[in-house]
Amino acid sequence: MSQSPDADPRSDLETALTQIFGVAEVLMELGVKDEVAAYLGGQLKEHCDAATDAFNRIYGLDKCKSEPQP
Repeated sequence: MSQSPDADPRSDLETALTQIFGVAEVLMELGVKDEVAAYLGGQLKEHCDAATDAFNRIYGLDKCKSEPQP
């Protein structure tokens, strides 16, 4: 994935996390017949979840979701 010089880093991070999640899902699907793919998909999903959690905390997204909107 290449970024343009005008790209928004927050948007780039969000896109990267979404793509990582997609790769993890594919590996987990392949894991039905392949133990190694299942393991790698599970590990990648755990790392993606941790990174997504950090992203949400950095930008206060969890807080926004739990608070009622005016």
